[in-house]
Amino acid sequence: MASSSLSKGKAANTTSEAAYELPWVEKYRPQTLDDVVGNEDTIDRLKVIAREGNCPHIIISGMPGIGKTTSIHCLAHQLLGDAYKEGVLELNASDERGIDVVRNKIKTFAQKKVTLPPGRHKIIILDEADRYAKLRDQEILKRLLEICEMEKVQYNDDGLTALIFTAEGDMRQAINNLQSTHSGFGFISGDNVFKVCDQPHPIVVQAMIRACLKGNVDTAIEKLHELWDQGYSAVDIVVTLFRVAKTFDEMPEYTKLEYIKEIGFTHMRILEGVGTVVQLAGLVARLCKLDAPLLIYLLCEYHESGLSLTLKLSMATHESAVTRRLQTVKNIILVLSGKGGVGKSSVTAQLALSLYASSPTARVGVLDVDLTGPSIPRMLGVDDQGVHQSTSGWVPVYADGAGARLACMSVGFLLKKKGDSVVWRGPKKNGMIRQFLSDRFMVAIVIVTTPQAVALMDVMKCLSFTRAVNLPVLGLIENMSGYACPCCGVVHNVFSTGGGEEMARKEGLQFLGSLPVDTELVSLLDGERQEEEEKETKTDFGLLTSYEKTPSARLFGGILAGVLGGL
Repeated sequence: MASSSLSKGKAANTTSEAAYELPWVEKYRPQTLDDVVGNEDTIDRLKVIAREGNCPHIIISGMPGIGKTTSIHCLAHQLLGDAYKEGVLELNASDERGIDVVRNKIKTFAQKKVTLPPGRHKIIILDEADRYAKLRDQEILKRLLEICEMEKVQYNDDGLTALIFTAEGDMRQAINNLQSTHSGFGFISGDNVFKVCDQPHPIVVQAMIRACLKGNVDTAIEKLHELWDQGYSAVDIVVTLFRVAKTFDEMPEYTKLEYIKEIGFTHMRILEGVGTVVQLAGLVARLCKLDAPLLIYLLCEYHESGLSLTLKLSMATHESAVTRRLQTVKNIILVLSGKGGVGKSSVTAQLALSLYASSPTARVGVLDVDLTGPSIPRMLGVDDQGVHQSTSGWVPVYADGAGARLACMSVGFLLKKKGDSVVWRGPKKNGMIRQFLSDRFMVAIVIVTTPQAVALMDVMKCLSFTRAVNLPVLGLIENMSGYACPCCGVVHNVFSTGGGEEMARKEGLQFLGSLPVDTELVSLLDGERQEEEEKETKTDFGLLTSYEKTPSARLFGGILAGVLGGL
């Protein structure tokens, strides 16, 4: 029985040992410095310390899992021998970092008497000794308010905000700036703080950013020179510009990313030694060109109202780069009609040219997704050019050349031959239409019609569609209303007129205006350029010059005013 019981006991112990197995990472952990693999130079230095017994304070840093803690334990074993357990204190500094740890654990361990080999000392290992994170703004503000109350310091909100901004998470810096400002001025205001700290004022930098967002390069350069004339270096200005831009709430996220990228490149060049005002002016110019807002993003489409939304979707769905880029577009106008052949493309071309001429900083984009006969490239005189693909998507063609303020993208650019057709499957089209309606792009509609009753009936269907999907309608344009005499420019009503205006009145729409059949405009948009237009320079947009001489251009002024007023 005893033998049987002993056998059962041995079996139980064997089962227990099999159930618990030491992890291999511990089982094969090096016990001496000779067992450590890699980092030979560091290990050789630790071996010298172990041999001579003169152990200094040591900081070992590196990526996880390379043997930092193990190497120190091996060093401690070789220094202290059998006294290792009593002579070593290991703390996880990421968890045990309070003052109580110093008072209770470290101080007690240091006072404890331990018999060590001659010339050896106790060893304290602080594992995971990560640096403290920067203080939050709320934490600094709370402490500053306590000091102001105790010291009877007068302040305003701008002053406290300036103290937090200049401290950059450093409590000591914030308190020093508070005391210096109080001693020098007796009142804590934003201006006083920045005079003491000698940093570019964020208000001026914010004004510079706002000017860049509007494309107002003159104002932005003026603000830059204001800071430069005050004696601030290029590094001071670009660092403050970065800090203000990354927390600037008046720009969309995509624009903020582009700003930070451009500022970072400029900062790198400045640190390489090119810290001139010209370098900073170049940065301001790039930001103005990058983020001067697009005033209009025009869509010229096929006559079927559903299809007129299609390709715009395929280019701007899913949180893609194009979707993010559209966040910088101020207005999107969809030129729409329920019938083909009413002149949507010509109206779109005129609207684009008129908007382009309305402001020296206006940037206009025309997206032509007429699948059966894309004509916008020909009307804008760029049908012989091609688009290019980049990491950010398709790069459009600029009708104004180096001005880069009138961009054009068309299905026609993607065809190998001008006569090729585009195959577009219905289910895919309908799916993208549904996805477009779920996207939150602010789109306004301009409806184009002709005076004839058939066209007006189809426009009613188009109007019902816009109401069903809850898209705002800016107004209605009656195209081909009359005939503009090429000799005198007088409009003659050879066709029926007024149908579009009457329908707009009944449906509660704004009637934007009427456009006649203009032979000069037809010749111009068909590609018959004037001789002087072919000689246009980089600063001259010949197509615009020729268009402004046509009778239609004079009539379109009222239509443009109605469109801009509706936006």
